Amino acid sequence: MRHLALFLTFVLTTVSSAVEAPRAHWERVMIGGGSELLTLFSTLPGETPAARSDETPILSVLRDTLGDDDPTNDQLRYLWLLIDEKQGRVMRWLTPKPDFGDMPPPLIDLAAPGKGVWKTALRGIVQLLLLDPGGASIRISSRTYLSSQTASRTVRLFEAMIIMLQLQETAQFGPLNSEEYSRILARVLLAERSFGGLVRDTSVERVLQRDLGMRRQALGRNWELLRQRAESEGLIFQPIAVDGEPPVAALVWISQSDLQTQRGRAFRSKFLAIADPWNDQALREWSGYTETWHFDAEGRRTTDGTRAVRSDVVIPLSLYSLDHPKAPFLLVDFRSPWKTTFREATRRTLEEVPGTLLGVAAFTNVEFRGAQLGYNFVRGRQGAATHRPSRLRAAASVRQAIPSAAQLEPDMRRELRLRLGGAAPCLRKQYDALLASARSPNGLEERIEHDRGRELAQTLHPTKTRWLNLASVATLGMYKYRIQPSTEDVALLRQERRLANAARTIEAALSSRPRIEVGADLDRIRRAANDLATLRSVKPAMHKRTELLLERLANQTGDDQLRREFLALMNGFGVATAKGAALVGGGID
Repeated sequence: MRHLALFLTFVLTTVSSAVEAPRAHWERVMIGGGSELLTLFSTLPGETPAARSDETPILSVLRDTLGDDDPTNDQLRYLWLLIDEKQGRVMRWLTPKPDFGDMPPPLIDLAAPGKGVWKTALRGIVQLLLLDPGGASIRISSRTYLSSQTASRTVRLFEAMIIMLQLQETAQFGPLNSEEYSRILARVLLAERSFGGLVRDTSVERVLQRDLGMRRQALGRNWELLRQRAESEGLIFQPIAVDGEPPVAALVWISQSDLQTQRGRAFRSKFLAIADPWNDQALREWSGYTETWHFDAEGRRTTDGTRAVRSDVVIPLSLYSLDHPKAPFLLVDFRSPWKTTFREATRRTLEEVPGTLLGVAAFTNVEFRGAQLGYNFVRGRQGAATHRPSRLRAAASVRQAIPSAAQLEPDMRRELRLRLGGAAPCLRKQYDALLASARSPNGLEERIEHDRGRELAQTLHPTKTRWLNLASVATLGMYKYRIQPSTEDVALLRQERRLANAARTIEAALSSRPRIEVGADLDRIRRAANDLATLRSVKPAMHKRTELLLERLANQTGDDQLRREFLALMNGFGVATAKGAALVGGGID
């Protein structure tokens, strides 16, 4: 019962020593030609905001505004991940020897996220058909580099996503509106998935909400499983959370007095994945980190010295991440610092040696691949961490939570930061290189101008552009068909983007709810519908898309007044389109 009271105390109370939550802010850099570079910075907890060297650039987004103040024709283009922090032992094994280079390549083109999927597929084909047959030395070096680069990118993706989720809870969108912020957050999440770039913009919000719902369920389930297991083994459970968020990690402690009174107690180590503490002589002679906790007359931990009736020394045993889809994931074993490193090395060996060292390909060795999938399936059903991205996500979420966790003493936070890495001043060479490119006329400004030329070519000459894209593939991207934009062309782009944004707004509203008047911004939907009905696109496909959206708006509302408004817009759009078609065709209406 005494341990049960301790568990309830840790859940319902927080240590009174306040820890400053991580601060974040956005910086805007204007780019010539009518664009802006938006960068999210996270300031390390406990440091002053004025200390620029302690600010970590998280990500940058390029927004093409076409040089005006109208947000309806803005277009998000490129997203760069800039996190590059020092790593501890565990993270060095999870992401060995990352190589970032000087100028970071864009992670996603938000205007065309599907391009990354085909590049990844092409990289895999080149690896299988050209590099793997070249011998063991070429295969091992190329696959090792690719695996390290992928793992490093995955960690940075999850770290950026966790920081953005914290800002979303407090609606700190900075210069972005809520729709743009959610879209960026969803694309960061989907970038880790093989075919995530093929998800349409109208579906990314649904994917994001489903993933976040599954994450909340996993956090609650793992919290309860670990608490029950620790209680049954006579250990002390301490959840770790950032203010206002569910716990993402937990520490398991043992009381020094219980070590003396319960010597020889049975211990089941399978779930907790640590050695028996009750028969460990090293714990009785422990000289490492300890804490002295004070308890009141009812056995609850207290920080009020006047209420304390007894004190006890507790020893940390292990740290777990609760942000794992299967079961709590062991990150730190305080008695065996290299245990988690050895386990991760073993997992990576089993995952990578067949393809890297032995050259076993899935399509040529079906029996081996089937056995590997079967083993992973069985072990995964038992709660084993067989999915590497899930392990990376579990470690990344804990790294972000440790510096801001008010439940931890300062010495314990430093101890965990040394073991896990992170929260250390990062190298800013990537951001500095990106900033230099933004300020150079031959950098991002030139790239944006080329992107506008290609966008204009796709708008005015879609068929010709599709055929000439074959020439771009044949020349490995050295030739790309585009049109030099004039003043009139820029005005056309503004109108086409405004129509595309209006269509995206209505599609998102229609796909997320059965009745648009329930939980939707009706004023925004009205403005978008009016834009679709009054503006004319040069794309025939947009005409059909507009007719369909206006009809769906009229059918997907139970409000008679709204239905009449949308029907009037649909009828007016149909008449105007028919007249325009007759005039273009030379006929008489």
